[in-house]
Parts: sequence; C-alpha cells; structure tokens
Amino acid sequence: MDLSPLVAAAQLDFTGPYFVALLSRVFHTTCAATLLGGLVYMRFVLAPATPEGEREAALFHGRRKAWAMCVMVCTLLLLVSGVYNLILFMGVYKNLPKLYHPLFGVKFLLSIGVMAIMAFIAGKTALAQKMRANLTGWLNLALVLALSVFVLGAMLRSFRDLPDARAAVPVAEEAPAFGDVQIEPIE
Repeated sequence: MDLSPLVAAAQLDFTGPYFVALLSRVFHTTCAATLLGGLVYMRFVLAPATPEGEREAALFHGRRKAWAMCVMVCTLLLLVSGVYNLILFMGVYKNLPKLYHPLFGVKFLLSIGVMAIMAFIAGKTALAQKMRANLTGWLNLALVLALSVFVLGAMLRSFRDLPDARAAVPVAEEAPAFGDVQIEPIE
C-alpha cells in the first residue's frame, strides 16, 4: 500500500499561511469554474434556444444585474487570488523553465479577455447591447479563450513537477518515524 499521500499530508504545516493558500486556490478555481459554467450555459443552452430578437430578454430574464454582480465578484477574486498564487508559487519554485513567464503572460492576457467579454455581455451600456446582438459569436470567442486559459493553467501547474523546479529546501537531520513507516523529508 502506497502511504506517500498520507506521509506528505502528515508533514504539512497546518497553520495560518497554509489555510490562506488553500482558500486562495479554492477561490481561484471556484470563480474560474463559475465563469466557465455560466459561459457554457449561455452558449449551449440559452443562445440556441431563443430567437435572435428575444435573446437579451431570455438571456437574463430580469436577472442581468445579479449576473453582472457575479461576474464582477468572480473577476475580482480571480485577480486577487491569481496574484497571490503567483507570488506564492514563485517563492517556492525558483528554478522554473524560461517558458514559464511567457506562458503565464499569455494566460493572464487571455483571462483578461474572457473577463472583459463576460463583463460587457452582462453590462447595460450601448456596447453591451451591441455585443449581445452578436451573442453567439462573442460567446464562442470567450469560450475558446477560457478553454485556452484552462489548458495553459494546467501546463503551468505541471511545471512544479519538473526536476529541479523547487527551491532548495533545508532537509531535516533525522526523519521522524510514523509507526513502522519511515517518513522521508519532502524535498
């Protein structure tokens, strides 16, 4: 039986910084999933089911303000948690490949594009109304951008598994015992 996940969990430092980092990841992934889920629902359920002239009414059915607030809160939390996660990640992983930063920049710009399209579609300006007139096109673009962001995020997250990506961590002089299993320090 492989006990490595249990061993790794036993070595976590369950203090304030751990829980802040955990909450940041939860906020980031939950908000990204909320925006992507709303985008998929609008594109594949609402947009095809309503005639073009009635899309604006069917799209929000009097709930535009609620969706706009959801988009705004998710965007804010994504930006704050994303910056925090990047700072945390860069502090732990010092030897990342040179490709990491350009890919992160592309991911960031694409995500700004998704957030802007979602905000404009949910908005009440003349530009928002023009964008909703070509709703399917804008939703298609936002969906392609959002899926690209998810793929880039998965790629960037996998960089931590590369050899020598992690910063040098002091190794404990003696590994603590866990029953009959010897726990090795995580490097």
